[in-house]
Amino acid sequence: MSSANNETPPNRQGRPPRTRLWLLAGIGLLVALPVAAGLVAMARFNPNAYAPALIAAAERATGRQLTLGGPVKLHLSFNPTLTVSNVTLGNPAGGFAGDFVTLDKAEAQIALLPLLTHHLDILRLVLERPRITLQTLPSGASNWDFSAAPGHATGTHHFHGYQLALEAVEIRNGHVTLIPASGQVYGFGLPRVTGTAASLTAPLHLSGGAKIGMQEAQLSGVVGPIARLSNAGAGPWPVDLSLTGAGATAHLAGAIEHPRTGSGYDLTLSVDVPDLSALGALPAMRQLHLGAELSDRPGPIPAVNNLSLTAGASDLSALRPGLKLQGLDVEMASLDQPLTLQATGQLGQDPFSVKGAIGAPDTLFAPSLLPAGTATTASLPVGLSLQLGAAKAAITGAIATPSTLSGVALAINASIPDLSALSTAAGTALPAWKNITVQTTLIDPGGQGLRNAVGVDSLAVSTDHAQFGGDASLFLGAHPDLQLALKFSNLDLDALDAALPLPTPPLPTAAPSWALPLAWLHLGNADIQLAADSLVWHKLNFTALQGHATVSNGVLSLNPFTGELPGGEVSASAGIDTSKPTAAETLQLTAPALALSPLLRAFGLPDTAQGTAQLQLKAASTGDDVQTIAAGLNGSLGVAAVNGIVDGGVLSSLLSDVLKTAGLTEPQLISPGPVPVRCAALRLDAANGTGTLSALALDTPRLTLRGSGTVDFGKQTLAVTLQPQPRGQNATSAVVLGGSFTQPTLTAAPATPAPGGDLCPGALNLARLGQSGPAAPPLGSFPAPIRAAAPQPGSPANLNALLGQ
Repeated sequence: MSSANNETPPNRQGRPPRTRLWLLAGIGLLVALPVAAGLVAMARFNPNAYAPALIAAAERATGRQLTLGGPVKLHLSFNPTLTVSNVTLGNPAGGFAGDFVTLDKAEAQIALLPLLTHHLDILRLVLERPRITLQTLPSGASNWDFSAAPGHATGTHHFHGYQLALEAVEIRNGHVTLIPASGQVYGFGLPRVTGTAASLTAPLHLSGGAKIGMQEAQLSGVVGPIARLSNAGAGPWPVDLSLTGAGATAHLAGAIEHPRTGSGYDLTLSVDVPDLSALGALPAMRQLHLGAELSDRPGPIPAVNNLSLTAGASDLSALRPGLKLQGLDVEMASLDQPLTLQATGQLGQDPFSVKGAIGAPDTLFAPSLLPAGTATTASLPVGLSLQLGAAKAAITGAIATPSTLSGVALAINASIPDLSALSTAAGTALPAWKNITVQTTLIDPGGQGLRNAVGVDSLAVSTDHAQFGGDASLFLGAHPDLQLALKFSNLDLDALDAALPLPTPPLPTAAPSWALPLAWLHLGNADIQLAADSLVWHKLNFTALQGHATVSNGVLSLNPFTGELPGGEVSASAGIDTSKPTAAETLQLTAPALALSPLLRAFGLPDTAQGTAQLQLKAASTGDDVQTIAAGLNGSLGVAAVNGIVDGGVLSSLLSDVLKTAGLTEPQLISPGPVPVRCAALRLDAANGTGTLSALALDTPRLTLRGSGTVDFGKQTLAVTLQPQPRGQNATSAVVLGGSFTQPTLTAAPATPAPGGDLCPGALNLARLGQSGPAAPPLGSFPAPIRAAAPQPGSPANLNALLGQ
């Protein structure tokens, strides 16, 4: 018993206390010795001695140049830290711009104990201000593809005998630049992003933020192992990422078979944006939802299935005042199925709608972008209807070869009851032209495709005051070519002008420029044919108008222009040649017999007149502005009339100031009433900008008028002597017309004896520029006014009598 009582009782584990102490001491020693050994080894470790090996290993693994801008520093602790500054990893050869990655500092925290077993476990890698550029060339090569590097052939991850492992990566104040094959540059910031993984072969968990413009978003989710980016491992690489910011959410989920090359993906994208304007300077489109399934397929264009884009009621007044969207719905089952569109809303007080379908979008892609064997001969049908208020339009037809936009035949039909009702939609006041209908077919002339040529065929336009039709083609390219032929059956310019909106008060402007817009003649070539059966302008009716204008290599030619003016037939031609350093201009106009009445009306003079006038003009000059052209003008102007009658108001408008200056104040000289004109003649010859009056004559029963002198078109000055002679006087008064075109002056001169003989024959011969014409009546005889026929017996003398009043 005593013996038993003196024994030391065993502990609860059945192990003596001394044994337990020794065991704990042994474990501590086993831990301390490696740690101490590791610390001693790390203390003796010179990281810069391994820098060349590190650079060589990185360049061997990536196939790119690595540059370390500063020394590698080691900070000792139970988890030592290596830091290096100003690191640059270049791009592979082959046309990539700049560097792949540059960063201010990299900091790697290393686990100590695994070093003893040649495992380099990086517990945390921090990258300060990395600038990453992801670029794709038109050839399809990308700078993030490391598969061609020798170090990636085995898929292993070693450095200088150490097996690598990376548990966490943190990016601080980074920026990513995306440059796709198109060359367009995109970018977004990464203020702070962390990725953690148990190993290089374990899933990578991501969290942090991104910044696109001024908008910040939070990133979260998980993707497959980092090792798969180096071609290690197999099987689908999972993706489950979410991006949230400003109330919007985006979710991408699925898997990628080959993450290194980004191929073999099968992903579902879902984006929901309660208010698009919350993301920045974007329209306030609300309840926006985008959904699509994206799958990889041979060729650059992915397969897009079950595409859906919808939006709810939205106030889009920021885009256009008064614009409100009621709903938007775009649906597409797949790229080889039609895309349907439906949108409704309101613009100002007018509702609008867009409805219809466009054929399979696949047909729009070039064959090189589609999988091998994909049929590309299918046409692209189009059927759209548009309505705004009472205005309607429809586009129907097809494009035979959508990939080149060739073989286009799209019928366009539109009806607009009142064009001014569309002013809100246009953003400016429109004319109140009524009952407009348009019918035509949009084509690509010659089957060249809309990228190279566009045209309208069988155009027919009708309004209340105009009807016209024709064809037009515009061939695009470095030197465009316009071909246009329009025929107006009726064109009332007065009525159309009256329906124009009231002009706004013009803003103060600088002095007008007299330079001609000659640069337009070098934009391309043109062949324009215009015709009008009937045209009303300034209450004058013009008929049988035809004009043909061409522009070729900087030369404009209008030849011919013919028409029946209110007073008679007119033919003209004109040209501007800018193929030489200084432009050259020509103009010719011939009117064998213009009626005096509409001719006087055109100049704002009393138009109670009888008879015709013969007019000819030949002019040529050089220069790039009106002043220079005027200063170098050469040519002749001739106007001749015989046996006519005008109202005395014409003499008053033209000669009243001249007669007063000459002291001729007899009222009968300019009093209203019919004034027979035995002859009127004008001949002006210009040479180098100076015009000489070789003939100026007027013979009436009230007075005769002679004139001579010069006109300086360059300086815009006058030096003309006018000699009016009332009937019955033996001397002519003289008045000098001087000053400038804008401020003429009249000065009396001494009277001279009246010249003898008939002034008409010589003056008429000069004014006709060598052409024939009727002679003036015998000297001293004048035409009698044509009087209205006397009313027949029993006929009412006026309208009141006709109405019985």
